[in-house]
Amino acid sequence: MTWEGVENRKVSWQELWEMEAFKASFTIRCPLPSPKILSQWYGKDPTCSLCLPPATLKHILVGCKTGITVGPLKIEFNNSETFEDISAQNPALWPGGHWRPTNCIAQQKVAIIIPFRDRESHLKHWLHFLHPILRRQQLDYRVYIINQNGDTTFNKARLMDAGVLEALKEYDYDCFVFHDVDIIPMDDRNTYKCFSQPRHLAVSLDKFGFRLPYKWIYGGVTALSKEQFMKINGFPTMYWGWGGEDDDISHRLSFKGMSISRPDAVIGRCKMIRHPTDEHNQHNPERYNILAKTNQTMDIDGINSLRAKRTAPKTIMQLFHRGIQVTVPVSFVLLFRILVNQWLSFKASVETVESAQSFERAVTTGANVGTKNHTILVWHWPFGNSFNLDGDFCKDNFGVPNCYMVDDQSRLSEADVVIFHNRELIQGQQRLPVSLKRPVKQRWVWLTMESPANNGNVKPFAGYFNWTMTYHQDADIYSPYGFMVSKDSETEEPLESLIPKDKTNLVCWVVSKFSPNLKRTAIYEKLKTVIPIEVYGRAVNKILDDNTLLPTISRCFFYLFFENSVFRDYITEKLWRNAYMSGAVPVVFGPSREEYEAVAQKDSFIHVNDFNSIEELGEFLKTLAADRERSYLLTYCYASYFNWRRKYTVEIKHWVELTCKFCPKISSMPPLKVYEDIAVWQK
Repeated sequence: MTWEGVENRKVSWQELWEMEAFKASFTIRCPLPSPKILSQWYGKDPTCSLCLPPATLKHILVGCKTGITVGPLKIEFNNSETFEDISAQNPALWPGGHWRPTNCIAQQKVAIIIPFRDRESHLKHWLHFLHPILRRQQLDYRVYIINQNGDTTFNKARLMDAGVLEALKEYDYDCFVFHDVDIIPMDDRNTYKCFSQPRHLAVSLDKFGFRLPYKWIYGGVTALSKEQFMKINGFPTMYWGWGGEDDDISHRLSFKGMSISRPDAVIGRCKMIRHPTDEHNQHNPERYNILAKTNQTMDIDGINSLRAKRTAPKTIMQLFHRGIQVTVPVSFVLLFRILVNQWLSFKASVETVESAQSFERAVTTGANVGTKNHTILVWHWPFGNSFNLDGDFCKDNFGVPNCYMVDDQSRLSEADVVIFHNRELIQGQQRLPVSLKRPVKQRWVWLTMESPANNGNVKPFAGYFNWTMTYHQDADIYSPYGFMVSKDSETEEPLESLIPKDKTNLVCWVVSKFSPNLKRTAIYEKLKTVIPIEVYGRAVNKILDDNTLLPTISRCFFYLFFENSVFRDYITEKLWRNAYMSGAVPVVFGPSREEYEAVAQKDSFIHVNDFNSIEELGEFLKTLAADRERSYLLTYCYASYFNWRRKYTVEIKHWVELTCKFCPKISSMPPLKVYEDIAVWQK
């Protein structure tokens, strides 16, 4: 067996056992027996895997599936930071600036390439913020700063080409991330790696109001695999000065049959370091003429037309990097490279935004409950499902004083907050009271729990709403379908006791709509050819009532939680009720793994996107659910998906309860916020 990322050679099971990375990767999912037992399972030849198919062995052994990310970040620039400070914060870098995870094998080898000149203050900010972001993403990588020597007109694309040539001389990189030095990501779930299609990472810049200025934009922060980069012949070399090269690259991708992929607009948010126009980087007046000829020039202008010569390494700064001198036709200097250690602690200047779990703790503990009385008017009840609001409703039911919820529309003038449910508005059953006098400080809330596909035309509501109340993590009133909540103390019972007994079915699925046009249907059709799937629900006329739903699902090893619409943060109640509460391991299809991990423990579910094919997924499920008596290893790997039950429990809360518990925060919310385009925000 070769252990990629440690050494490219065969090792014995005894030697493998002694590697901390090997033991750590197994500790995550299951207890690891002795080397002798391992040898018996897999045979004396450690290159042979008799018990597990290769895909399953890779899934369990390799690890580094995802990083330990925290989500949205608060970015503020501190101009007093020095290179010495940054060096002191990063003591664990390897000699020469190379770093990779030691507790698992990285999925990709990534070179981060930054075209550079006279931006030392920007570079300090970049290093300060990107260190803690990148080290948690668990990549085997270096950062190359490519400096253009002299005062000639800047040529960004040539610098990036030169960076690729130099990086490939040192390491067999799978992926290249091209990064402007003045852009800082605002969410560490924006993973710096390559995908099946070219990746645009700087999706929502504050410079553009956190909107994509045009759909074919491909600049700021981008990622290309080595194959994708070579397919387009690298980057154009004829763009001197500002502008044109990014659009040229976008055209090259299109001409070669590739499309641009992006994270969603929230995860892809970035902040730009503001600065005046560079003296030697003025707008290129010829850029449009050159751009018009991309299709004719791309095969002869690029990496194959750039000649770079690397001379002896030269130390530029005694920090945590070393410099390499290179010469190309316009005289470039590679100043230094920095490898970012992923496991260093996050610095105080990068503050994390509250996660779903911390939000739940905040609203349930009654912290910071103010004394000011607030009145919340429910203009109309969603789907006609009303509550009896007699008495002190929020205090009597949820322990929240000084918060009065009413549903009498005649009390509009006295309400601090008015809640409108989207469904009744778009269907014309209710209307916004725009003709009535509205108090200046009154906030209107747009409430929906539907996906954007089912929210209808919301453009007429532009400029009316101050807050949103949805499952979106960036909603003003966060109202997810469910929570994982920390227990008061960790459960001490054996892990097996947390798993329902008498599991007789491999996989089950409860589905109400079985449309052939949905992607989840295509996944199901392919998966059922690999493994048996028990299907229930209105779609197949096998309805489970409240008394039979959870007991039926609990007899299944796995539960298919396939969303009918795939949108950011859209994770509905069936994950929490049908899967977690029943005791079946959810196999999820919907938003990205990172978005699921924002609300659920990362080892509590299996994501369809973790696998190269549906067939591989099916084989993995069969392997995990194999006879426990026959395979101790597999039993405990399945059981490890229930580790979360030791520390957490699942709660499903109604939006009314979350509204009451949000009430104490009303006074601290921004008073002048207005949503000018909810349609754009929700997607």
